[in-house]
Amino acid sequence: MKGGSIVTVNEANQYIQINKEKVINRYRHNYHVMAPIGWINDPNGFSLFKDEYHLFYQYYPYDSEWGPMHWGHAKSKDFIKWETLPVALAPDQPYDVGGCFSGSAMQIGEELYLMYTGHTDPDKENPEAVREVQCLAKSTDGIAFEKCSKNPVISSDEVPGHARIQDFRDPKIWEKDGKYYVVIGSKRKDYKGQILFYTSEDLENWKYLNRFTLEEDFGTVWECPDLFMLDCRDVLIMSPQLLPEGKYGSQNIYACIAAIGNFDYSTGDYHVEHYQQLDSGFDFYAPQTVKAKDGRRIMIGWMNMWERESPLKDLGHYWRGSMTLPRELFIKSNKVYQQPVKEIQNYRKNKEIFYGLNINEEHSLEHIKLQSHELYIELDNMENKVLDIDLFKNGDESLKLTVDGIKKEVRLDRSNIGYSIESKNKPKDYIRKQSIDSMKEGIKLNIFVDVSSVEIFINDGEYVMTSLVYPKNEGHIAFRSSDLVTIKKFLKWDICV
Repeated sequence: MKGGSIVTVNEANQYIQINKEKVINRYRHNYHVMAPIGWINDPNGFSLFKDEYHLFYQYYPYDSEWGPMHWGHAKSKDFIKWETLPVALAPDQPYDVGGCFSGSAMQIGEELYLMYTGHTDPDKENPEAVREVQCLAKSTDGIAFEKCSKNPVISSDEVPGHARIQDFRDPKIWEKDGKYYVVIGSKRKDYKGQILFYTSEDLENWKYLNRFTLEEDFGTVWECPDLFMLDCRDVLIMSPQLLPEGKYGSQNIYACIAAIGNFDYSTGDYHVEHYQQLDSGFDFYAPQTVKAKDGRRIMIGWMNMWERESPLKDLGHYWRGSMTLPRELFIKSNKVYQQPVKEIQNYRKNKEIFYGLNINEEHSLEHIKLQSHELYIELDNMENKVLDIDLFKNGDESLKLTVDGIKKEVRLDRSNIGYSIESKNKPKDYIRKQSIDSMKEGIKLNIFVDVSSVEIFINDGEYVMTSLVYPKNEGHIAFRSSDLVTIKKFLKWDICV
């Protein structure tokens, strides 16, 4: 809906074609998924269809702020090089006129099915009038989608009595042993979060199976759930709203949690053995996974965060939002680890390598002007030592990454770089921290820079920190320490897509 009138898929695509040249490219990425114009948030429908990977996303093409949600669309053969496709869904039906909210996709036979949340908000003065229902659409070519005549396939009448019908969204579907299953984010009537499980024989008729919830304070709506098998374990990922600060390391008001456990398909019970935060940086939310052709489990997330001011809006750049680098998941020592998809290595160019760099004051690599790069930094024993790594350094400005062996943490500080990114709920929210158990064996950092984004994989993906940054000027990389710190190995590649 735009300007109070229903907007169709064709009208959205026409608008994009006419207006996309208005976009300013200064902070656009080179190897991350973006929309051609406008706002994007949650990844949707991450799927494999006819030997290509499809990624949909929450999309409002008409502004660089959130609006009634459409589904944008891109596809790729290798997770790195993406082709933008036409808008797949628009809010053009009575059951989704307020937005085609998040959902998922899967190939069934020769068709690609989408399951999404239809959102309506008929009375802006009365939040209790909101309704969220689950809907289907399908396509034979993976581009043009037809909504199911039986929508909604899960209506408000099929929401269990303990759940709010106003907060019932983000279905993730899968098939097992000839049956379909879906997990849906929910809020209890006492405003605690939960996940609802449903099952179906035909995708159109669904039966409520069970729920997963906690009595402790674990946030309100558990958005964008995803349940999958990883290394013979069940993993449930979810994005709780209003998770208490510090819970499993969370420093964002909207968090991303993985729960390793066991799902009982007969009863719908989920038993958790381990919880963890998936990303301890500033800008990561609503991740979704797909099983790759070779069996890998690949995850991608929204590289942004709610309740943040963005300089792109004020600068008139006509776009906001992108996706993270796709990440392969695996389990090690009862934890979910993440590593950048191996396909990114095919785009490495201009390798540089240094061994045994001793830092005891400042060492600058001024020739490495950070734009689209991969950096690998392997440090020797960091016990009781501190190293500052200045990214985008230009004069006094930099994005400061600190490896602190005294406090046993890695810190990311964006208080002194480029255009400020302000939180709407926490003044001067410029620092993120990740605790590290021990630094005696050193620290490994694999850093991906893409114009206005930084993704830091720590110790082979045990931890990840993701951040947006908008430097005003071109900058390089520099190292500073008052201790004697040894960089055992430093590698740099340009990433050319």
